[in-house]
Amino acid sequence: MDGCAQFSQKGRICLKKWKWILLIALVVIILSFFIFISPVFSLSVKPSDVDPDFPIPSQSERVERSEADPSWTLYEIAPPLSGPQFNRYREEIEKWGWKEIEREQMGRLHVFEKDGKRMLAVLYGDKISLKPHEE
Repeated sequence: MDGCAQFSQKGRICLKKWKWILLIALVVIILSFFIFISPVFSLSVKPSDVDPDFPIPSQSERVERSEADPSWTLYEIAPPLSGPQFNRYREEIEKWGWKEIEREQMGRLHVFEKDGKRMLAVLYGDKISLKPHEE
């Protein structure tokens, strides 16, 4: 044999070419993972306007709504958080020292506490509303 293997009746594919095809396919798969899958799990945060100790996703932007209760601060998130990113965001809140008081959670309303301060947070994938809470 001359370094080529017979793969079909009509033609021959050289093993060297076959190895290059596999290598290119592997590189494409790895790059696809880093470009499309990895951002789903990563999340960066920044301090909120409501309390610099409370994090919000970096891609969120504060918005004013005339129909909204002025005691709440609304942030829109674009692009919205996916399921893994949403869970990661809640983990980031805890990394910043906030503890969720789960017994006070009502639907999307979460209550977090840190150093005697409380924060009410209504969490959706595409928006977050924050309000400091005094007991």
